[in-house]
Amino acid sequence: EVYRNLGAETDAVQILEEALAAYPELERREPARWAETAFLLGVAQLRANQLEASERNLRAVLAVRRAQDASDDGLASALNTLGVVVARQPERAGEAEALYREALALRIAWFGRDHAEVATVVQNLAALDLGRGRVEEALRGFEEAAAILARAWPAGHPDRATELNNWGMALFEANRLQDAEQRLREALAMRERLLPPDHPHLAGSRNNLGELLQFTGRVEEAAALYQDALRAIAAKARPEHPLRARLEENLAAAAAELRAAG
Repeated sequence: EVYRNLGAETDAVQILEEALAAYPELERREPARWAETAFLLGVAQLRANQLEASERNLRAVLAVRRAQDASDDGLASALNTLGVVVARQPERAGEAEALYREALALRIAWFGRDHAEVATVVQNLAALDLGRGRVEEALRGFEEAAAILARAWPAGHPDRATELNNWGMALFEANRLQDAEQRLREALAMRERLLPPDHPHLAGSRNNLGELLQFTGRVEEAAALYQDALRAIAAKARPEHPLRARLEENLAAAAAELRAAG
């Protein structure tokens, strides 16, 4: 998690690969323990955009989990994360949906409907629908996930803020700008309250709200958000970090727009 927040996903991959390589007999002797580490490796590879390696590891984890009694959420987690990997390839959307729906059924049976882990899969299905052009289905899914998380964490939670942010961006894409701004402002306020000032998710919220404001002509307010976000993450995020690069690009575009306006 530390490496991910610093934009050092490949470092996390290396550490986990070394951990598995150090215990070559672990998969045979303690498959459950091996699956836990291999799952973390698959997640790290996903975040580093190493999709083929991530899918290979997650499928190996699935095979182990299916062979065991489902005594925890490990099988559903592997299914859901593999769904995220597969969904990165639009032509495999149907396969991703099947993985998500199996994970969702397991989690509802295990946790009940009103649980944050259920909301995670509902949100992933909504994102998949959005990518397939099923806008109304997607918005209903984001709304359902938000309602689940509001009941699960009425006082707020970083994951609830993430869902509000994602819902807001979906509304933005659907050109429902007033609703989108409301959700993005709610997400930003929650993250400001719950996260440290230099957290990349907080910077991401400022960037997303800034993009909406710039799109709707409020360029000065957008530029201020970009600047705040860049200042907050400059000390930790590497120059090649995607969020830092996007913020710098957005700030340059906003500055050029303000200069053109005179």
